[in-house]
Amino acid sequence: MRIGIQTWGSEGDIRPFLVLGGALSEAGHSVTVVVTDLDDRDYSSYEERLGIQVRHVMTPVISSPTELERIGELILRENHPARQGKLIIDQLFLPTVPELYDAALELCSGSDLVIGHFMHYPLRIAAEVYGIPEFSVTLAHNLIPSRYIVPTGVPDLGRWANPAWWWLIKKLLNQMFLAEVNGLRRQAGLPLAKDLVTAWQSSKLNLVAVSSSIFPRQPDWTAEHQVCGFLGFSQARDKDSIPSVIEDFLAEGIPPLFMTFGSLTPKSDQAWPQTLELFVDTVRRAGCRAIIQGWPDSGVSVLLDNRILLCPPPLPHYLIFPHCAAIVHHGGAGTTHSTLAAGVPSIVVPHVADQFFWGKELKRLGVAPRPLLRKKLTAARLARRIQATIGSLAMGDRAAQLGQLLRQENGPINAVRLIQRAMGELGAKGSSTLSDTPSATTVD
Repeated sequence: MRIGIQTWGSEGDIRPFLVLGGALSEAGHSVTVVVTDLDDRDYSSYEERLGIQVRHVMTPVISSPTELERIGELILRENHPARQGKLIIDQLFLPTVPELYDAALELCSGSDLVIGHFMHYPLRIAAEVYGIPEFSVTLAHNLIPSRYIVPTGVPDLGRWANPAWWWLIKKLLNQMFLAEVNGLRRQAGLPLAKDLVTAWQSSKLNLVAVSSSIFPRQPDWTAEHQVCGFLGFSQARDKDSIPSVIEDFLAEGIPPLFMTFGSLTPKSDQAWPQTLELFVDTVRRAGCRAIIQGWPDSGVSVLLDNRILLCPPPLPHYLIFPHCAAIVHHGGAGTTHSTLAAGVPSIVVPHVADQFFWGKELKRLGVAPRPLLRKKLTAARLARRIQATIGSLAMGDRAAQLGQLLRQENGPINAVRLIQRAMGELGAKGSSTLSDTPSATTVD
């Protein structure tokens, strides 16, 4: 079967779809993945590695690093996740829609099935135009309304209040974004959508790419929402290795911290030294060792004070994290699942949107303290939080327990099985060609 996949965003919004494409390719399908990266990352190497075709569209979204950082600072200055989300969509998504839609039409013209990022409505509209099935992938479970989930950005008043909160959230989302969706639907000659949430997520199959060990499927979700697990590389498929400089550093002393803000790490000559100074000062105050994932343009690894190793990305987190005492990170969905699978505690410093939710989730799970806001972050506060986390036997034991559970899951294989079942139920062309999937293996 010919399967087209399209996604947009940072690396955390793209890697899961590459992984899913690889799993579908391994099951015998022809897979094309169209990516739109906010930054200037090249994913061409995944073609041979995963047996897929990769196409880049409008990558980077913002060609000027200075302009991208300006937009990032504008988003960080907002205090509420909803307003941050609006800025992200207005500044970084809507300008890409014409090109994304053209790419989606081309993808649909040669596909039997398409799969997209949950908010990728241009692909959903293109699939309707071509009359082919479209499935979506949602990367955080708080994006699906439920009486059991408190929407991000509102106070937790108990389960009885959640339906009212969701009604309000839907109303606000419709006011902010529905006109843009319906503008494209009108252009395509399709009926207008009445609700943004249903316009964003597939009504046929919406894969929820989180581990069922941390959040099972909710009883009031409609049938299309299915938890598949984190879409991370299995150790059997990955060809990564720990860089020798990190291997040597790990062998020379007690387990270190790992510190990263992922794609939100500032890249300018002015902002990056400030973040590095914050990290270094924190490590010295905490009295520990640390690996700091640094600015990509630094090029080489640097050893500071014989206990701080500064390394340029990309780094294989799933191989390095199990050797660390704790992970200081921004709370992205991918990094969060990697820390959980590694069985180590987290100290979360959320910056935007769903990262606030993941920080609270890790605290709820007992594997992280209360998140520290980036705006109020100081080396002294972060050092105290690190010392408390590393010194907590309860957090360490709980992290190890959850890590064992997550390593027994295989999100990509589960996703392929769910896609197979949904295509079978739809009676779609080519569903009979879906082959048996291999048995579960460990994931990162």
